[in-house]
Order: sequence, then structure tokens, then C-alpha cells
Amino acid sequence: MAEAIKGGVRLRSQTASARSGTHLVREFVMDANRPLIYVKQWFEKIDGKPVEMTLWTVNQVRKPIFALMPLGGKFGESRFKALDQLLPKFFQTHATALSLRNETNTNQKVGVSPDDTGANGWVAAVHEKTLMVISHALTKQAKYPDGGCQAKLYAAPHKLGNYIELELQSPLTTVDKGQKLADDQIWQIAPLAGTQRCGHPGQQYRERLSGRHLPGGHGESGDAAEWRCRQPL
Repeated sequence: MAEAIKGGVRLRSQTASARSGTHLVREFVMDANRPLIYVKQWFEKIDGKPVEMTLWTVNQVRKPIFALMPLGGKFGESRFKALDQLLPKFFQTHATALSLRNETNTNQKVGVSPDDTGANGWVAAVHEKTLMVISHALTKQAKYPDGGCQAKLYAAPHKLGNYIELELQSPLTTVDKGQKLADDQIWQIAPLAGTQRCGHPGQQYRERLSGRHLPGGHGESGDAAEWRCRQPL
């Protein structure tokens, strides 16, 4: 069910989930001046016993050059968690981020946990002239799904459409009747100009994600969020 709200639209599932007894509500509001959308979303529990849940958002992006995700806290000796196969020619780690590119026949998936600063709550898909970024605020000392993953990337093989999934997850939370579980986000398009553009495999690039790009506290601010890496070969 859809209804108009100021600056956007509200979507509400018509029937409650038989499994969780919840409705899903999403509000999308366009920024008046910038290419970004403010997303307010929550589960409303209206029936049934308490249930542990996460609000899992999946954005499918068609044919990006590759995807980016900031490294997180430690999973043993690693700052990421392999959730499926990761092929060395298509998956790389860098000083502060990891990159993932589609392969012909193989599903690939990787997740990250919150880092010590709680400022790595974003994932991005890179096209030649633009960067699509989705971000959310992180909760300190919260329990996240999949062994601690607050964000994930999935790369579909070419035979399935050559798309990337940008995924964000809220903390696992036990929700009782009358309660809500929310995970607000910002979806945005950031232009890559001049030397920032990413073209052929192996080309270096440099891009800054800052408070200007990630309003509302989703991410680092200023020079602290600057990083440099190389596109997978």
C-alpha cells in the first residue's frame, strides 16, 4: 500500500508476516537539492510471540564496474568475513576498504562488522562516472547477524545478470507485540569527476566519502574518510 507524504512516499505491506507477525513500513523522501534519498524504515509487530529479527536491506545494482565496502572489526585475523567463495582476481583488500567484481560463473559474497569507530556503515557500487552509496548508523556493542555482519556485498555471476547487491543489516533485536525495529538509511549518487573516474581494470582512483556526502552521521567526516585503492584486475 502506498501513500503520499511530504516530499516523498510511504509504502506499507498490506498483510502481516505469518512468521513474525510484523508489517514493514518504508518512507522515501527526496532531498530538495542533492541526488539522495532519506529512507526511514521499520517493522511494526502487531501479533504473535516475541521474535528475534534484523531489518535487512538489499539494493541490486546493475552492471557496476565493481563494489566497495570499508573494512570492519576483526573476524579472527581478518577484517572481513567470507560468506561464499571469494576469487582472488575479483576480490581484493586494501588499506581501509575491500573491492569485489563480478565473475562469469561464480557467486561471491563477503561481510564486515562495525569497526572501532562505528563509522564504516556504508557500501557502494562504482560506475564510470558515479558512485552509488547506501549508508546507515551503527549501534555500538550490538549483536549483528551472520556472526556480526552489519554490511555485505554479493556479486552475481554474469550468467545471472552481472549485478551487485549492496546489503545493510540492523542489529539483531527481540521484538514484542507493539514494538518496532528500525534501520534508517541514506541512498545517494556521488559524481566521480576527472581523475576520480574509474574506467578500465587496473586504473587507479581516489575518492573521498565525508560528512558532506554522508549526512546525518552515517560515516566519517572530512579527511579522516579519505582512502585510495586499485580496481581489481
